[in-house]
Amino acid sequence: MRRASWQTGVVAAMAGLLIVGALALVPSVVWAVSCPGGGTCCPGDPTGDGRINAGDITLVELCILDPSGYPNSSYPGWDANEDSLGPNSGDVQAIEYMIVGLWPLNHIHLEAPDELTYCTNFTALAHTTLLDDFASGSYEVTYNASVIEVTGVSNGSLMERAPNGSAVFYNVNVTGWSLPSGQGMVRINSSVDGGQGVTGSGYLSVIHFHVNSSSPCDTSGIAFNTSACVLYDDGMPTPGEINATWAGDSLHVAAVPTPTPSPSPSPSVTPTLSPTVSATLSPTPTSTPEVDVWIDAPSEVPESGSFVAYVNVSEVEKLASADYDVVYDSAVLELTDVPYAGGVINGSAFPVDMWAVVEPGRVRIIQSAPGMGSWVSGSGYMAEIHFDVNGSNCDVSDIEPMPGPFDGGLFNSSTMLIPCNWISDSVHVSN
Repeated sequence: MRRASWQTGVVAAMAGLLIVGALALVPSVVWAVSCPGGGTCCPGDPTGDGRINAGDITLVELCILDPSGYPNSSYPGWDANEDSLGPNSGDVQAIEYMIVGLWPLNHIHLEAPDELTYCTNFTALAHTTLLDDFASGSYEVTYNASVIEVTGVSNGSLMERAPNGSAVFYNVNVTGWSLPSGQGMVRINSSVDGGQGVTGSGYLSVIHFHVNSSSPCDTSGIAFNTSACVLYDDGMPTPGEINATWAGDSLHVAAVPTPTPSPSPSPSVTPTLSPTVSATLSPTPTSTPEVDVWIDAPSEVPESGSFVAYVNVSEVEKLASADYDVVYDSAVLELTDVPYAGGVINGSAFPVDMWAVVEPGRVRIIQSAPGMGSWVSGSGYMAEIHFDVNGSNCDVSDIEPMPGPFDGGLFNSSTMLIPCNWISDSVHVSN
């Protein structure tokens, strides 16, 4: 059943981490996919359009396969992992990490709303990209107590790729939190269930805030006190420190909107009609994209059951790579897997290179045709998305595909964006 639509015009040594942890629950972070200044100054953006997407993957592959036709000097953003070794598979992998928000590794950052009004509540998540063997941590977060105040701290979650290919979630328990000097700084201690090491990504904790300023334009930074932030692995007998980077966020107090009075109705006026003039109008030319990308899912799904949704694609020419999101209601559905085998288009495989739950209810998928510089044409399906049903009878969830942020989508063998219609589906839970 089709529903709404949108129209849109690390080095090889890291390969093991890609398999183990690429599925990790990670945020959608602007710094990971936005490239101020374009490709001339931004590793990972060889196309030079200021955005990092699947088109950059394809161009690095072309630099590898045809260095005379695509010389390094023409695409200075090719060195995504900044190893100065020339375009190679490590650069392709680094771009994939950037798209799903896993780059740089071991990076913890706070994510809060940009703007809220007085007397509202919000949460700031202590997100992390891929951590290797994380077991515990202690950190402090500072903020302006005259603008916002902490009301609580709750557990985080990490997701790790198990050896059998399944995704495993681990709680990151808040073992203690305090306001040692009152409002203005919160100290948090966390550890993974059982103290075991987890190689994965997600968020370390959720910090609950209340906006206590009523003055529009007040601002509060929400920052890590880096001198008091440390993460440990589960090394025996002595845990080792994980070398991590820490980044904050900020919030701006918005003015409370003033209600706009409804206009008084004007007196009714009977218009004087002009004579009717007939005219022959030329039809307005329209440009309709030829490619549809749509979700195919069951209309009815059972409580506590599971099902597969397919990302279908209509006739497409020379599809080389793709990056896109699929959005769903995480209160109704839990994503369990996006098999790396990917889909089949006109009899040819179109594998999944990487996928990640970038926030609850949103999965980001990166795909490319097998083999450097290759492409596929025809119709079929690009990916399978496996869900468990955690909703109740009569719950409904849309499943919506859309281009990845910052000009993602489907790209052809010339790194050009393929115009697409993005079409959603929905499932209804029944007992």
